[in-house]
Amino acid sequence: MKLSIFLPRAQPEDAGRISFKDSNLKPTIKRSLWAYLELALISTGMIWTGLSLFFGSMYRRSVHANNLDLYVVDLDGGYVGSNVTRMVMDIPV
Repeated sequence: MKLSIFLPRAQPEDAGRISFKDSNLKPTIKRSLWAYLELALISTGMIWTGLSLFFGSMYRRSVHANNLDLYVVDLDGGYVGSNVTRMVMDIPV
């Protein structure tokens, strides 16, 4: 006993259609899959590189940041410059 739902039959309106398993499409499908794979590998490499740089720069940040000297120069003496100066001076050491 065979179930007809698992055995697709060619219908008259399907005469001009191309299936995914068509041998004429194999080179196109192969090129597309390689392009997607290449894109995925390059994207993964860029993300790993970026995250490695980010987390590497954050490693023991409090130990290395204490060695920095910070100079704030307010050249305009206006509202923005005074607020930036005050924010920098309020940073706990």
